[in-house]
Amino acid sequence: MVEEVEQGLITTDEQAWERMAELNASLDYDIVTPMAGYNNGILNNVAEMAAAVAAVDPIDAAKAKINANTAIQYTASSGYTGIEDGKADAYRHAFWNILMTRDIGASQAKEVADIHEKYNFSHQLAATMDDYNNAVGRGSYPSSGSTTDTALSNIIKSKMTAGTLVYIKNGELSFTNK
Repeated sequence: MVEEVEQGLITTDEQAWERMAELNASLDYDIVTPMAGYNNGILNNVAEMAAAVAAVDPIDAAKAKINANTAIQYTASSGYTGIEDGKADAYRHAFWNILMTRDIGASQAKEVADIHEKYNFSHQLAATMDDYNNAVGRGSYPSSGSTTDTALSNIIKSKMTAGTLVYIKNGELSFTNK
């Protein structure tokens, strides 16, 4: 599909969604729903999904989408506030990246996270925050011990408490223990 866009065969979001539906119908899993879906489970644009599928293949893009949905669910019940640029945002990004590291490897997790940041425009300070927390999440994957969703969430929560992650407070980056 990326090539079809580059060749001008697909020029509108409607055409792209139709093509994604055709591709989706031929698979045993759903790649059309959001991969990173932070906006109430709705993909911001087709380009992000197409780029992720092209970068890491449809199976790993689907796993990244599942991880994003898990991160969204855990964030909703985490008790952290500030879904945009706050502590909840910091937790969600780090947790999503540690999950992706488990399921698709750190290098592909970085590719997907970088694609997400590229296609979800934000101000520079928020982009810096997200990139930092994404890297901390990937770097927090344990070399031993449990790697269940809950165990990985606890690792990220400990990073939050220790102040290893950052969020935006009063227009500046601040560590999460402050």
